[in-house]
Amino acid sequence: MKSVSEQIQAIVQGDEKAFEQLVEMLYPTLFFFVKEFVKNAEDAEEVTQDTFLKLWEKKKTLDQQSNPRAYIFTIAKNYALIKLRNKKRRLKDHQFQEIDFEIKILESYNPETILLAEETRDIINDFIRNLPEQRKKVFTLCRKFGFTNKEAAVNLGLSLKTIETHMRLVHRDLKEFLTKEVY
Repeated sequence: MKSVSEQIQAIVQGDEKAFEQLVEMLYPTLFFFVKEFVKNAEDAEEVTQDTFLKLWEKKKTLDQQSNPRAYIFTIAKNYALIKLRNKKRRLKDHQFQEIDFEIKILESYNPETILLAEETRDIINDFIRNLPEQRKKVFTLCRKFGFTNKEAAVNLGLSLKTIETHMRLVHRDLKEFLTKEVY
């Protein structure tokens, strides 16, 4: 499957198949992003569909966006804000506070920051996947599952010194790996 940027270039040219692939790729993520704020599946579905409709309507200007994925999430954010504000107008006073809170959270949302965090997480996960098997087990137990070095040593039947060495090597290698990825 093409990257988002490649699909955007095809969509700008009017490629409906590329648009369908983009929708298929981003729909679940966008839907759950919106649902976090609008709180119900029906509204999230509507906002997500409106987002893709707007994207298709604006297809000729998509190549002018420096970060198309962030642009798509910004469209969704704006539609979710509209949905929440309309909902707020129909509610009674005591229900305003909850909606106001959701609106404030959504207004402060920065899609580029979230996408950067996702990309960083993906880079680190790639690094972890490529670790030697034993080092991967040690790192996973200690960082993902919160084991102490001593607990990991007992669980894996290794000495505490071996666990400490593995963790030191992972940190060193991760630092080098991230330095190469960033620069």
